[in-house]
Amino acid sequence: MRRIITFNGPIEDEIKEFMKFRKALGFAMRNTAYIYAEFDRFLKKNHPKMRIITRSMVVDYLATTTHLHSTSRGYRVTLLRGFCRYLYQKNPKHYVPEPRLLVWGKRKLTPHVYTDGEIEKILREIKKLKRRGPTVPEVYSTAISVIAATGLRAGEIERLNLEDADLKNGVLTIQRSKFYKSRLVPISESTRKALKRYLALRTKGFPTSNPKSAFFIGFSGKRITANAMSRILRKITRKLNFKTKLGTWPRLHDLRHTFATRTMEDIYKDGSDPSASLPILATYMGHVNLDHTQTYLHPSIDLLEKAGEKFKTYSNSYRQGES
Repeated sequence: MRRIITFNGPIEDEIKEFMKFRKALGFAMRNTAYIYAEFDRFLKKNHPKMRIITRSMVVDYLATTTHLHSTSRGYRVTLLRGFCRYLYQKNPKHYVPEPRLLVWGKRKLTPHVYTDGEIEKILREIKKLKRRGPTVPEVYSTAISVIAATGLRAGEIERLNLEDADLKNGVLTIQRSKFYKSRLVPISESTRKALKRYLALRTKGFPTSNPKSAFFIGFSGKRITANAMSRILRKITRKLNFKTKLGTWPRLHDLRHTFATRTMEDIYKDGSDPSASLPILATYMGHVNLDHTQTYLHPSIDLLEKAGEKFKTYSNSYRQGES
């Protein structure tokens, strides 16, 4: 269920005005609104009559976030800087946090590349979930299997509408996703059949003629969320005791890393040219440049050996051409 965000603190009007301004510039505020709401609640509780943001207010608020990772705390400083700079233009008495008010850095994450066996076990466990309505647990097993098979973002699955799924021709239309770009995503025959099976259940349980209705819906008939899919997967991976190489729990987003890595492995195994295939993979995954795609590639020892063999073959042929 999507969290309902409300603002009722001493500067709620200013926060709402700022968020409206940011949205008008094309920024998606869905994932940042909760932080502004958190700051709003802090001000309401500790400074209910304030009109000007001071340094002590920001510092005291950040002191309530010491349980978070430094990256999350630093992100809050960045967001508050943007808000306070907006207020400063109207009234220079507002304090604008220094960029390095907190010392923070990015956490090094090592994505988990799922094996086929792990994905099969996860889907089997999801299918055992308690049935609530006509499409659970099928909706989650289908949605997560589609992510594994296509590398789609969880948010793209969440926003998929009935009109976006052309199951006759096996093509999904991803509307204005990250970087506000749309794209067509061809799907395999097995994925097409899985989506048709789910759609039959969805249509029977929640019939509708509205093409803009959500494709994936939960027991209440409402659109499933990326957070709900993450919770389901987190519950299952803990039950199965799946761990990453660093001993942490795998994430839903790791399925996207898995797709990219397995696809590149298949390209090497088929003898195709990886340099020619990488731009195609980048377009398929909705990346604006190859650097983004390369961060999703986590080659195995076997793949590195194959890459080495390809380079050796190329090097030998190059030398022979020179002689």
